[in-house]
Amino acid sequence: MSFVAAGLAVIVCGCSGGGGGSAARTPSDRAPASADQAPGGTGTDGRDPGLASTPALPSIGRLVRTFTDESGARLDGPLAFSPDGGHLAGPGQSADAFVWDNASGAATKLTDPIFPGRPVSSLSYTRDGRELVTTGYQDRAWDPATGALIANGFPSLTAAQNVGGNPDRGLGFGRDGTTFYVYTGVSAPTVAVGTYTLSGTALAPGASHHLASALDTAAYPPVVSPDGLSVIGAAATAPAHAPWLIDLASGTATPVALRPTDASPGADTTAVGYSPDGKLLAVARLQSDGEAVTLYDTTTWTRTVSFRGNAFAFSPDGKTLAVGSNDTGPGVQLYTVADGKGIGTLSTTSELAHSPGALAFGPDGGELAAAEGTAGIELWNVRP
Repeated sequence: MSFVAAGLAVIVCGCSGGGGGSAARTPSDRAPASADQAPGGTGTDGRDPGLASTPALPSIGRLVRTFTDESGARLDGPLAFSPDGGHLAGPGQSADAFVWDNASGAATKLTDPIFPGRPVSSLSYTRDGRELVTTGYQDRAWDPATGALIANGFPSLTAAQNVGGNPDRGLGFGRDGTTFYVYTGVSAPTVAVGTYTLSGTALAPGASHHLASALDTAAYPPVVSPDGLSVIGAAATAPAHAPWLIDLASGTATPVALRPTDASPGADTTAVGYSPDGKLLAVARLQSDGEAVTLYDTTTWTRTVSFRGNAFAFSPDGKTLAVGSNDTGPGVQLYTVADGKGIGTLSTTSELAHSPGALAFGPDGGELAAAEGTAGIELWNVRP
C-alpha cells in the first residue's frame, strides 16, 4: 500500500465538538472587490518587518463552494485534499470529520463509534486516496468514500499514552511515502514520535523515537522535516513558544537560532511549517505591532522575507505562499515565495471576523481551501 505526504495546511485555531448536520452551498455570482476595497496594510513585496500600511493587492480567484455545518458551529481545524483533488477532508461538528465532494458538495460523515464528536488533530490521505487517517483523542483509519472505519486505534507507543486526556498529534506521512508520524505523551520520558504503516485493518508500529523534551502541542502542531530526520515544535519550557529542533535519532532538543532576532518583545509563535523541499521554514507570530509570517532559510536560519498574516500554506510546488491575516481584514493573500511579491487577495466572506483557522492547497495548486470559522470552509479556484 502506498502513502502520500500530509496536506500542506497550517492550523492556527483549534476545532471543537458539537451537534447538528452539514451542508454545502454554492455561492451566487459575487462581484470581486476592487483594488481599493481589498484588505490593506500589506506591501506588494511583502517585505516590511514593521508591518507598515502599503497599497492593497488586487482581488483574484473565484469562490467555488462553501462547506458549512448546519449547527452554525465553528469549522476551524485541519484540512486535507484527496490525492486526485476531487475531495476535501475537514473538521465537523455533527461528526468527527467530513469528506466533501468538491464538485457536488455532498458530504460523507466520519463518526467515531466510541467517542463521537471529539475534535481531530490531523487528517492525512494515503497516496492512493483509499484511506484517510485521523488522529486526536482516538486514532482511526477510514474509508473516505463510505465513512466506514477501517482501523481502530494505534498500538501504544508509551505506557503513559494520552495521560490526562492529552490527544495524539498526527504529523502526517513522510517523504518516503510509507511512514506515518505521531507525537504522543505529556512529559519526558514518555514523550515519543512513533511511526506506523497501515496494512488492511491494522496500524503496525514501526520505530519509536523517545524525546528528551516535551512539546507544547496546544501552542501549535509540531512538524516533521521533509527528510524525516527531525521535528520542529514548541518546547514546553521555551519562552513565547519559540520553535525547537528535535533530532529523532538522539531525541535531543535545541532552540532554532532564527536570525535576525528582531521579533518584537513578547512575540508569540503560533505556527511553523516547512516548504515542500525543506529549504524554507515559515514561522507565524503574534507581535505587539501585528501579525507576521516570516520565511527562514533552513541552512542558515536567516530571514528571507516577511508578510503580514498568521495562517499560511505553501503550494505543492513551493512557489506560492497563501497567507491569512487579521491585520489586513477578511481575506487571504497570495505571494511568490522567491521574491515576496504579491499576487493578489481572495476576498473571503464578510462573515469572517478573524484570519482563517487553516489553509490548504489542492494537489495541483489550482485550488485553495480556507477554514473560515462560523462562515464554514471555502473552496477557491486560484488558477491564473
